[in-house]
Amino acid sequence: MHLKKLAALAIAFAILGSAACTGKPGDHGETGVVDADDLPDPTLHAADAVVVAVSPGHPLAVAVPGLGHLTAPSGAFASEGRIVVRKLTSDSKVSDLVVDGGIGVDVSFEDTSVSSPITIMFDDPSVRQRVPQGAVPVVLHRPTGGTWETKPLMFTPDGVPYLTTKEFSPNLLGWVPIPDWLHEIGDSIGDFVTQRTDPRACPGGAPGWSSVKSKSSLVHLCAITNKDNTGAVRAELQVQSNRRFVTWVSVPPGYDYLWVDGMPDKIREFVNRTLGGHDRDQVLLSGNGWFTAGYRQPATTQTKQFNGYVDGWSAAISVALPAMGVTFNEGVYGAIVLIRKCASKLAGKPSWERGKDFFVCFIEQSLSNLVDPDKAYATAMDLYGEAGYAKSAENALRKSIGRLRLLGKLIRVIGLVGVIGATFPQLPDLYKQWGSGLAGGFTLGLKAAPAVPAPPPPPADQPAPPAPPAPPAPADRTAIVSYDRMRGGAPYWGRATKGWQEFTAVSNTITTVGVTWSNTNYGPGARLDGISTRISLCEGVNTALADPCSGRIADGYTTVINQADTRIDFGDVSVTPGRRYTVFYYQPTVGAGSWDFYWWSCSCPHPGRNSSNLSDQNQIIVLGFNR
Repeated sequence: MHLKKLAALAIAFAILGSAACTGKPGDHGETGVVDADDLPDPTLHAADAVVVAVSPGHPLAVAVPGLGHLTAPSGAFASEGRIVVRKLTSDSKVSDLVVDGGIGVDVSFEDTSVSSPITIMFDDPSVRQRVPQGAVPVVLHRPTGGTWETKPLMFTPDGVPYLTTKEFSPNLLGWVPIPDWLHEIGDSIGDFVTQRTDPRACPGGAPGWSSVKSKSSLVHLCAITNKDNTGAVRAELQVQSNRRFVTWVSVPPGYDYLWVDGMPDKIREFVNRTLGGHDRDQVLLSGNGWFTAGYRQPATTQTKQFNGYVDGWSAAISVALPAMGVTFNEGVYGAIVLIRKCASKLAGKPSWERGKDFFVCFIEQSLSNLVDPDKAYATAMDLYGEAGYAKSAENALRKSIGRLRLLGKLIRVIGLVGVIGATFPQLPDLYKQWGSGLAGGFTLGLKAAPAVPAPPPPPADQPAPPAPPAPPAPADRTAIVSYDRMRGGAPYWGRATKGWQEFTAVSNTITTVGVTWSNTNYGPGARLDGISTRISLCEGVNTALADPCSGRIADGYTTVINQADTRIDFGDVSVTPGRRYTVFYYQPTVGAGSWDFYWWSCSCPHPGRNSSNLSDQNQIIVLGFNR
């Protein structure tokens, strides 16, 4: 079978929570409670009755024209008697989810009862013509005195649907249409398995003391030279995914820097902890995503071992994103909000059984979070504690509401669908093969710096050369103040998810910014390890954006000092003296909604707590120097 077809069925199978069935009765799960609007309410019409004599010692085989056959083995009836078979036709209004196929059967019993189930074989050729391609056949059953419900069908090896049951109030053939986008999810998974990426342009020019070797097709590699602010040379390895699905890369320690496209360090470290406790040296790499790692020349020759791999977490995100209908950049933070509660389903070595449990949990968590759409944002704020990433998560969840709700309905109506697993038992193998053979190592070799021989001592009859002059004192990188309202006693404060303050650059280099956050749950001046604030240096303000920082030129996280000067060193950031810039600072990563910042100037009605929208001359400091 074509791989994309397999993948399409795999994802439908997995997300609907189906079990890998063998075709035996009882291998499937029960359906859930179904809303009345999701099921049709057929009007039934019965054909003339067919009366058949039965007894415990004889098997049953009754043809029902236009439908198929009723069959049962010897011993199916408790005593001699008769069964009355009526072919049913029906008509009904179209329901939201399940289609009434218009044919069925009802059976009543005279002077006997059933001892074991009877099988309804839907093997008339006209049945296959009724059920649209790609739909999932079901039976609509109405218990005596009850309301309509659905029952999943099983399949023979050649694909004939059947129902084995002892309940013979009306049973109608029906089906659940699977929307095109659900099949497209499968196509996406097929693409994940088969497609590769084009490598990014790479200028090359790595230091001569570095070398790269790779045994993995999982990534593209490029080595270049990178210099720090002092001109010291570093070997930079650029690593780009050669897959369309999400992978991990383990990065050997000792790097001078590690930068991941689209994911700041603090958020990346948080994401890693949330996804099964991966450490800070693991990079979650989106399909076609990339990162860089830089190393200095060591004193002894070293080989840095990298490794690319796929695990249950990365596979979960790869499937969750297309299920939500979002890309990695659009939806990874929203997907994590949902999948983190399902972590126990992926404990241990990834397997098909754990994968099925995870997908069901994922949909259930989705529906739980989206009962009230505002809950999605509140959950994201609790998780990320920072408005920009929480807003990204909220947007992804809101975009996905319709798809996820339909998936939830399909679970309730169809239950653990045995149809796909019975027809395509190789689907579990596809899941297992997804991550097989992908792990691959690659190395960055670093040759030792050559030893510098000591100069020979001068001859005994010559004086020693004069000592070299002392190096000049390093520049004071915080000597020039561009803005300073960092002092106690500010008369105004207020709650906010972010603050910003414009200033005019006095120096040509900005190095340090200090801000102030206050939370009365902590003591004044307390260093709050594990709680950080994001600080950005921006070219301007655009309030039309969710994050109004326009032209971010420096960005980072630093540990909060409560009610005091919380500083970050950006390194040496070039700016233009006399030009206006803006400092943005975002509420700390714990206790969202409980943080105040201070300001000195305000058209406020009174001192004390006010709306942060009225703030001016915020309590921050901006320092730098001239190069």
